[in-house]
Amino acid sequence: GRGFVLGSSDAAPPEDEVVPEGPPPRYPPIGVSAPLLSLSRLVDAPWSSPTAPGAFATSVIADRHAGTSSVQGVVRGSGGVGRVGFDASLATSATGERSADDAAWLGLRVRTVRLGLSELEHGLGVRVGLPATPTGAATRIEPSTSLGGVSGRASWLVTAGARLRAEDTEARASVPAAQGFVTAGATYEPTPLVRGYALVDAHVLGKQADDPTRGRAGVTVGAEAGARVFGGLAARVSPWSDVAAPVSVQLAIGYRAP
Repeated sequence: GRGFVLGSSDAAPPEDEVVPEGPPPRYPPIGVSAPLLSLSRLVDAPWSSPTAPGAFATSVIADRHAGTSSVQGVVRGSGGVGRVGFDASLATSATGERSADDAAWLGLRVRTVRLGLSELEHGLGVRVGLPATPTGAATRIEPSTSLGGVSGRASWLVTAGARLRAEDTEARASVPAAQGFVTAGATYEPTPLVRGYALVDAHVLGKQADDPTRGRAGVTVGAEAGARVFGGLAARVSPWSDVAAPVSVQLAIGYRAP
C-alpha cells in the first residue's frame, strides 16, 4: 500500500510514432546495357527496355563486307528519373568505304506499366537521328514501344517501332521514307556477374528509288560481364549481305550507375 509505480510501457507504439522504412526495392534490369549495333543505316535498330538503364558505354563494331574490313566506334549513354528515361548515342564514320549510320541519336522513353519487381514492364519511346557528318543520312524520327519482364535469372524483351525520314535531300545518304522493325530476345545470368543474351531482329525496308520493299533479319548472341565496370562481346549473323555484313562483331566497355 506504500509502494509506487516504477515504470510502464504500451504493448503497441503510439499511432503517431514514425516507423522507419526499409531500403527502396531494387528492380532487376531487363535486357542488357550495350546491345550490338550493326554497321548499317537500315538494320541497326536498338533493343530498348521500358526502363532506361543507368549506363555509359563505348563500343567498337567491326565487320567484313565484299572483301573489305570496316570498323566503327559508338559512344552511348542512358539514364532516367522515375518513369522517364533518356538515351543518346554518337557514331563515328566507318573506316574504308563501308556505308554505316554515322549519326547522333537522342531519345526519350516513358515506362507506362511496372508489375512487381519488374515481372512485367511496358514503355513508349521516341528517338531522333541527326546526321553527324556532311554525307550522313537525313534526319529521322523513330517511335517505338517495348514490352519485357524478369523471371528469376532470366529476362525477356520485345521492341517494335518504325523509322520515318523527316527530310528528303539528295546531299544526304539514301534511306527509306519509312521502315519498320522488331527485335525480340532473352537474357540469362549463370552468375550475378555474367549475363548472356540472344535476340532476333526483323525489318521491313521501304522503297529506295527503284528498289522494291524488302524484308531482312539477323540473329545476335552475346554476353556482358562485370558489375559497375563491365565488358561486352557480341556477334550478329544474317543470310543477307546487301544492307549489312553477313557477320558483325562488337566489343564494348562501360560503367553502370549504382
